[in-house]
Parts: sequence; structure tokens; C-alpha cells
Amino acid sequence: MDLCFYVPQLLARRGNHIDISSLPIPGPQTPTVLRWTLNFLIAEMSPGHPKQRDLVTQAEEQIAAANRAYYHNLLASLRTLSPNNPAQTSIIEDFVRVCNLQLALIEDYTAFDKS
Repeated sequence: MDLCFYVPQLLARRGNHIDISSLPIPGPQTPTVLRWTLNFLIAEMSPGHPKQRDLVTQAEEQIAAANRAYYHNLLASLRTLSPNNPAQTSIIEDFVRVCNLQLALIEDYTAFDKS
């Protein structure tokens, strides 16, 4: 597998802080890629950190929680919309489906570590 595909673009580096382009939550085909990527990024910021594994775990949990909150908030906002145009209703329904798919992906990802 080409792991370079999963390494996000580094946008900026300042001391022990880096900005990256994106960090996707992987699907069931590659469940450990996020952990591997976080390990790589944390090593870039702080090589040889004695608690690197703990930092990776904390980052992973923060990413899952932030994404979960984002999609729940987006769903709540979408449910307040009541468009008059049927085409807009269809678009909103599509966005709701995407949110639900993303939430399921996050839940599958977090459940993988517990199995």
C-alpha cells in the first residue's frame, strides 16, 4: 500500500506546531492509517517524545470527537431548513445522508480499536 497517499500536505511549520491540509478518517479497509499518520506527524513535531503513543491516542480521540460534533451540529442545522423548492429538499436530504454516513464511519473507526 502506498502510505504517501495518506500523509497530509504540510502547510506551515512553527516550532513544535504544524498546519496540515487535511486528515481523513479511514474506512474499514485501512483502519490503522490514521494512527500511523498521527504517529508520523507527532514525530515530526517532537521527535523521540517519551509519551508519543499517548499523544497519538489523545489526538485520535480529539479528531473523532471533533468530527462527531461537527456532523451532529450540521445535521441539526440541516433539520431546521424548510425549503420551498423540491430540488433544494433533495439536496438537503443528500447532505443528511452524507452526515449519517460520516458519523457511521467515525463510529466504525472508533469501534475498531475496541474490538
